[in-house]
Amino acid sequence: MEELIYESFLTSTQIVERMVELELDPRVPIISETARPEIVQDIRNAGYLVINADKNVQDGIMTMKSFRISVDPASENIIKENYNYRYQKHNGLITEIPVKLWDDAIDAIRYGAM
Repeated sequence: MEELIYESFLTSTQIVERMVELELDPRVPIISETARPEIVQDIRNAGYLVINADKNVQDGIMTMKSFRISVDPASENIIKENYNYRYQKHNGLITEIPVKLWDDAIDAIRYGAM
């Protein structure tokens, strides 16, 4: 995995600008979060191929566990999230349910794995 854009509060215009600056190939599918459909549509309107993510967390985690995932050493946010990623505890036992913190990049990787 290589971290390319990891910024909060970007507008759709800023996201597309970053993608153009990085010279991302518009034919390569982007697996996208669907919570902000207007941003997804703006990216599509800019000519990029955007596919809605399968957001099934449990299936995604199981899929990720089936791969050996390498992370570019310069991808500091992915590394930090992976270090801090945790599962919920119930009665002192660790469950299969992740804590919704430190998961933005992990979610994106999960979407791609699915």
